[in-house]
Amino acid sequence: SSSNFDPLLFLTLVHRNASYEQMKESIEKLENKTDDQTQRIQQLIRENFQLFIRCADGIDLFSDKAGRSRKNAPGVNDWLNRLESLANSTSQNAKKSFKPLLDNTNEVRKVQSALAVLQRVGPLLQVPSLMRQHIENGRFSAA
Repeated sequence: SSSNFDPLLFLTLVHRNASYEQMKESIEKLENKTDDQTQRIQQLIRENFQLFIRCADGIDLFSDKAGRSRKNAPGVNDWLNRLESLANSTSQNAKKSFKPLLDNTNEVRKVQSALAVLQRVGPLLQVPSLMRQHIENGRFSAA
């Protein structure tokens, strides 16, 4: 496929030990492979021709409507820009509406986390009080 490709040099360097018959067989195999590949491509196009046409029509329709098709009529880009601005405003409204709920949810999580820590270390925090009670009651071995 390169313009600098020299078939004679290629054959001389790569296949210098091949006989004429081997070369002839190889050429026939290459021609068969090329024909098979061409047939596969043609079959693929035949099987999917309607799909190719529908895709091409869709691309043509989209590209025709990408700009303004009629004077003062919005094109596809205008519609996409309007949709994007609507999505952005909806997102901002949702953030504004749900912000108090999300803030309360974060506070609840913080309180639940603090309670879990206190429940884990609660018995350790009660040790000094229990020791004082045992000492006041004279039960030094229990303290």
